[in-house]
Amino acid sequence: MSAVSVLRMSRAAQSDRLRQHCADLAAAVEAVDLARIASLDHAIRSTVMAMLGEGAPDGPAAAEEAAVLRIALEGLGEAVRCLRVAQGQAQRKHGARALYLAPKRPVS
Repeated sequence: MSAVSVLRMSRAAQSDRLRQHCADLAAAVEAVDLARIASLDHAIRSTVMAMLGEGAPDGPAAAEEAAVLRIALEGLGEAVRCLRVAQGQAQRKHGARALYLAPKRPVS
């Protein structure tokens, strides 16, 4: 789902979508499905940006939305840890470093 279509969704629909993406992300991390993790990372970030761009709601909705956003950020943190583990496994297996995950080249 593109960021434009996420912008047209209601806040409740955005929250539901974000919860689903987080659940899918957890499953992708468990399965070490790197392509799915990357796709969900993008979808979660797009949804979070759309929600933040609309401003914060008032009252009980604010607390619920904050909880959903916190879960999303924790999910992204878990995805990063999964990618680092996969990178380490690739290094050990192939004797190479995946530069796209952790560039450590000197700056000239």
